[in-house]
Amino acid sequence: MLAKKPVEDTGKTSRSTTEVENLTALLDSERKRADEYEKKYAEALESNNIMRRKLEESETRVLLL
Repeated sequence: MLAKKPVEDTGKTSRSTTEVENLTALLDSERKRADEYEKKYAEALESNNIMRRKLEESETRVLLL
């Protein structure tokens, strides 16, 4: 009985490799974008907290008048 040898389709392998590389690049890009948005969100949150504290201080001063 003859042993069957696997037939490698280099075209499919090449396309799959290219697709994986493209998807990896896309994933890296999305991760960077997500990191940027998380950083902007943290900055906005901190700014909001600072403004809230200032508002509370102003309200306290108004009540003391």
